Amino acid sequence: MSFPSLFSVEGKVAFVTGAGGGLGTEFAQIMAEAGADVVCTDLDEAAAQATAKRVDGLGRRGLALRCDVTDEDSVREAFAAGRREFGHIDILFNNAGIADPNPALLHQYGTADWMKVLDVDLHGVFFCAREALKIMVEQGHGKIINIASMWGLAGGSSVFPVPAYNAAKGAVVNLTRELGLEYATAGIQVNALCPGFYRTRLGAYDDPGFLAAVTGVHPDGPRRGGRGDPRPGAVPGLARLRLHDRADPGGRRRLHGQMNQAAETLIARAPFLPATR
Repeated sequence: MSFPSLFSVEGKVAFVTGAGGGLGTEFAQIMAEAGADVVCTDLDEAAAQATAKRVDGLGRRGLALRCDVTDEDSVREAFAAGRREFGHIDILFNNAGIADPNPALLHQYGTADWMKVLDVDLHGVFFCAREALKIMVEQGHGKIINIASMWGLAGGSSVFPVPAYNAAKGAVVNLTRELGLEYATAGIQVNALCPGFYRTRLGAYDDPGFLAAVTGVHPDGPRRGGRGDPRPGAVPGLARLRLHDRADPGGRRRLHGQMNQAAETLIARAPFLPATR
């Protein structure tokens, strides 16, 4: 894929969590294609290494690290290792996440499953954003892209009940708004992508019932049903979120705390805030 200069992140370093598969792999590849070196982290170190090799194959430097986003020490060590290797970290894709292990209505929901989902999908976002922000505040610049979900903007039980996932993603949406305001004057943008369905490990796409439910959600029906390649939706989303300042060459305004839906079902946007530089 060839990127115009508007999308260039040449000389930047991106840190991607959950880089071993699904959207994480695609985000790592997109960053490499656009000129960034990439820290590829995942609980599965072998999967992270495979993604780092893809980055290397695109002429950029990939660093594979095992990282458990639910463990503060693991997160801290991963960011420290990335900074030692590259000297700086400019972009965080806060992407690692899991789905409800046993989808159920709330009155039937297990406490252990609830805690497991929130540990990854919310606390992991907090741990990673906190470490990234420590670096970015010192640098005086940075971009954080939190990967939320369309279910962070609306309930999903019309398809299937996933209360823990929805609660976590809804919290990520509002945490993004809060952080966008907190760090707007520090030269740091914090925004979110709220994807629809993509064929990743988070969905039971081999289950005909699941696939039928997913297909029914999309306005154009069977042609969508969980796209295999998210990049046609993700790349414009990154541009609209002003992943890099060159997307607004006049420096007139920057986006902070914006939600961007990388699917057709729902769109939520926050107002523009004035330029901060």
